[in-house]
Amino acid sequence: MFLKSCLLLFFTLWEFRCLTIPKNQTILAVKTAKNRFTIQYKNYTIKQKEAVIGKAKFTDNINSTGWGYLEIRTMLLTKDVDQAYAAGFLEGVLTADLIYSHWYNSMKGYCTDRPNICKNLTDFMNTNKYWILSQFIKPDPFWYQVSLFYKQLDGLHDGYMRGKSPHTPDLSWDDLFWLNAMDDLGDISEALNTSGVDDKVLGSGSCSALIKLLPGNKDLLMSHVTWAGYESMLRIQKRYSLRYRKSHTSSKLIHGFDMSFSSYPGVIQSGDDFYLMSSGLATMETTIDNYNKSLWSNVKPVGQVLEFVRAMVANRLADSPAEWTDTFKLYNSGTYNNQWMIVNYAAFQPGNALPDKNVLHVLEQMPGYVVHEDLTGHLINQTYWASYNIPYFPSVFNMSGYSDLVQRYGTW
Repeated sequence: MFLKSCLLLFFTLWEFRCLTIPKNQTILAVKTAKNRFTIQYKNYTIKQKEAVIGKAKFTDNINSTGWGYLEIRTMLLTKDVDQAYAAGFLEGVLTADLIYSHWYNSMKGYCTDRPNICKNLTDFMNTNKYWILSQFIKPDPFWYQVSLFYKQLDGLHDGYMRGKSPHTPDLSWDDLFWLNAMDDLGDISEALNTSGVDDKVLGSGSCSALIKLLPGNKDLLMSHVTWAGYESMLRIQKRYSLRYRKSHTSSKLIHGFDMSFSSYPGVIQSGDDFYLMSSGLATMETTIDNYNKSLWSNVKPVGQVLEFVRAMVANRLADSPAEWTDTFKLYNSGTYNNQWMIVNYAAFQPGNALPDKNVLHVLEQMPGYVVHEDLTGHLINQTYWASYNIPYFPSVFNMSGYSDLVQRYGTW
């Protein structure tokens, strides 16, 4: 079996020059002397003024196990911006046709039945994008990591265009960004919906999660279940080992440089969400819906960063649950509102008593509001934490309209 990709070149006539990548082959992203990126194999001899920026391997077992497996590693002594672009480029080349299939399943008909809302949604997304791009000149670590996330998307798009089969249609950068923002788009659409028609399904949140401390503190387990439709069944388990610095003025590596997570083709974050990081942190969430329409006025295209970007930035920068929550709550978009659980495995020693603090933090988000708390004590006393799309904090439960639903329909 071969993954086939073709590059369209113009000479006197149009002709195709095809790159054939053997199955399970490790490929390299090489930056040439002309600052272009090419794909080579691991036995490639580097030429003068060339540099290997990253390498990747994709194992496609989707038809046998339901999962593909993607590993991407970038080189330490290379520029962060090159690492980010190379990571996206490698993924785009290796998974191009799967990316189109996932986009076709998930996004192709998204605006068919809602042209008016989608016009406003497009305006919102463009305004947000250009505002975010204008912030990249800021020197702080948060914006530096956001800029690298967007650069990885640049590479993903170019890699997709380089790696797709001849019959596979083009996708734009915005197509891929919307694919990544799919979970945020529903809430943005709700915020922009001026028709007065409420089409939200009660109890429509997805995912369930469990954190369990075993007897004698022998182990601390995390479990996550993603509830979704059949159109989302193209799955890839990904591991990114990206050696970014904390900021453009820092020589220190980010804490979460090595990250493993469940994901989808063309999505450079989890979306489920379920992450394990080299920092010792593990993060996951379940969705909590907003049934209070008045809160949607807090969702704005300027001054806010969409949820999935903030999650990846927090995953990369934080080395403690408190730092994760403090990072994630910056520029709250009020979209894809979740209950996040941050577990610190660096503070857990099998067989020993748990520390009183710094093992489990829980964060909940609503438009215009974020609350978080160290709930290690709860884990010690109850020996577990369960999450199933219902807010824990009374302030979020009440403001989001859950208390009103209880009055109208009874308890869950």
